[in-house]
Amino acid sequence: MKYDYLRKNNWSGITRDERTFCMYLYNAFQDTPNEFANLLTSTKSPYKDFDNRLPVTGKHWEMAYEVCFYRDLLYAYGYKIKASAKQIKLETKINEPSKLIKRTFDLCLFSENEIIIIEAKAHEPFNKNQFEDFENDESNIKEIFKFLKVKNPPKVYFVVLASSKYYSSPSFTLAKGVAKEFLLTAKVADTLISWKQIADHHHFNKSHQFEKQLLHRANNLYNESLTFFK
Repeated sequence: MKYDYLRKNNWSGITRDERTFCMYLYNAFQDTPNEFANLLTSTKSPYKDFDNRLPVTGKHWEMAYEVCFYRDLLYAYGYKIKASAKQIKLETKINEPSKLIKRTFDLCLFSENEIIIIEAKAHEPFNKNQFEDFENDESNIKEIFKFLKVKNPPKVYFVVLASSKYYSSPSFTLAKGVAKEFLLTAKVADTLISWKQIADHHHFNKSHQFEKQLLHRANNLYNESLTFFK
């Protein structure tokens, strides 16, 4: 149904929020998380100067959306979480547990030995602060598992999901581009992938056509003011 007050469109045809697109991506693969894990491990980087590296060994995957990782993990181990989190005294270098508790990952894949964290963008690029948070997550997660005394903590991998146009933007092409600095020099991610690469996967050949259309729209949104369904 399309509505006059949305310029004769529906909400999914005008939203630019990557959380919405992640929700549809989750919906498309929630029943086949192993297939999505295989897609991530087999897809070539959309940026020529970056080699995807996701050497996972997991055989049984669970897919999750809008993951409040630190908050819910600590709660599962018996720590009562409040907004300030002052009662949590970590025995590690983490000085602001309340900041961790507020951290939410767009998508995650969990297996018996690994966690894949996916951070997504559609209309906008990643900024320096987001890359720094992404960079800090690896050490923070290690410290959290150490604090919780997990004997065999999982290996954590990071995936950047964005428009195919983003990977040819000034953030990558300029000598001091933000993405170039953090993805090539600091190596904060293990794999890069675009919305288009996912939407073009054979998973969508016979089903989830609406989700496929939404993912293509997510890919086309980068730096565009208006991109509606036709």
